[in-house]
Amino acid sequence: MTDEEWRPVVNWGGYYEVSNLGRVRSQARFFFRKGHKISVRERLMKLNPLTKRSGHIMVGLHRDGVSETRYVHRLVCEAFHGPAPEGKPLVLHWDDDPSNNRAGNLRWGDAAENMEDQLRNKKSRSEPLTHCPRDHPYDEGNTYINPRTKTRICRECRRSSQRARRKEG
Repeated sequence: MTDEEWRPVVNWGGYYEVSNLGRVRSQARFFFRKGHKISVRERLMKLNPLTKRSGHIMVGLHRDGVSETRYVHRLVCEAFHGPAPEGKPLVLHWDDDPSNNRAGNLRWGDAAENMEDQLRNKKSRSEPLTHCPRDHPYDEGNTYINPRTKTRICRECRRSSQRARRKEG
């Protein structure tokens, strides 16, 4: 069993911590409201799936009347792997499971590396990507691979987008 290690959430030190297992907790603290001292006890935060389609997990953070909703995978990656390196702005899940936010499963990368992960993990995915977001099939005749980014694009959507740009220009 892996020992759980807690680190401060970047830019939220003293308020929240994130663990190498992908959990988030608020830290015990005191604050004053209308002259009264209020204590907040340490507690695990409720994690919310963003959407059923993406499966990414989000958490709500609050401080001094300001609220932010943040992706848990980004909080974990920042805390355990440091800031995003130049040219690698995305947090990638090695196993392509967006709900697996363990530090060992996450790394910084770019869109091409993300596509390589998706292609590598295609057989292990519970629902392989067989259609584009507009529900056109990803088959041999309808799939274009961008040679620069190595990303997969639906040919039908690409043609439609190119026609629309020609009409605008």
